[in-house]
Amino acid sequence: MSFKPSMLIANFTCRFGDKKVLLDMFDEIVRPAFFDSPPRKYGKNEFFIFDLALIDVADKGGAPEPVLAGKFVRDLALTRSHVLRDTELVPSPGEMESATSARFVLVLSSHTLLYVPETPHAPPLGMFRSTMHYHLIQAWAKYMKGEVKRRRKERKGLKAGDILTELLKELPRPELNIVELPSTISISDFLNRFKKINRVEFKINDTNHSTSFKPLIEQLRAEKQATGSKGITIVETSPTNTSELGKQLEEVTKDGNIEAKVNGKGHSGETIKGTNENFRLSIPLDGIPKKMKDFVQSVFSIFSQLKAEKEIVVHRAAGQASNKLENISKSASKSDAEQSEDC
Repeated sequence: MSFKPSMLIANFTCRFGDKKVLLDMFDEIVRPAFFDSPPRKYGKNEFFIFDLALIDVADKGGAPEPVLAGKFVRDLALTRSHVLRDTELVPSPGEMESATSARFVLVLSSHTLLYVPETPHAPPLGMFRSTMHYHLIQAWAKYMKGEVKRRRKERKGLKAGDILTELLKELPRPELNIVELPSTISISDFLNRFKKINRVEFKINDTNHSTSFKPLIEQLRAEKQATGSKGITIVETSPTNTSELGKQLEEVTKDGNIEAKVNGKGHSGETIKGTNENFRLSIPLDGIPKKMKDFVQSVFSIFSQLKAEKEIVVHRAAGQASNKLENISKSASKSDAEQSEDC
């Protein structure tokens, strides 16, 4: 059976404590985390980021729409200890190289990730998150080291340790969440598997920028920041109206800023547990264009259509972030022009 690609859509939230978010530190940390990323080794796996490009996909006369695109590759050695001969397991140690990949587009205006596995057994989103979190921390550490040196020159007499303590309050270590967006149909299908739902949890995540939510959620976020809490979770026990629960799940998870967990019993008495991943939105694709720019235009067009039809909800950055997007857009245009000259 031939492999058929599909696109996943997720919320990509990168924060540096309570004050700084992805766009605030794009040039200093986020961009280097992608473009200056050596291979990451983890066990027998090695992860690479290739074919990176910063592209502005805005319509003529439209607001800047820079995106960061690339290819995520997992290289590993598959090992075996036995093979089957008729009905007998025969010792046969061996090893074979295997590489799988996915392409991604990070829409910077809404911190939305478009993720497309392009081979069978492509690295899942969890591996991409772990790898990018690793690179973000490395880029942050490098930035902090340089900033300590710079401030020591400006403020002679201060110890490096004192400056670092000061910096850590201003710019804590980056945290990264990637939460997949759901679809109405998949939520309904998932809930129909339950005979009884015992517990539903809603974990309220921080966002990259200010967005509009239900007043209760906004209030809880404000309380979390005021108390310095690491997280807030709302719990519902033994809900019986699955139709209303489905609407609730769709409403609060559709922008990828809230993670849901559902557990209970199936119709045969089996235990069922699920998260956003169980009702994720997956869009089949006819194919994947080879050229990165063509690929970006193709998946961004699908993303734009889903937004227009209100199949997904995303929040565009506003205020000072708009100026940041404009500067990134200029950088993307310059990069694109340089690539054209090289061709």
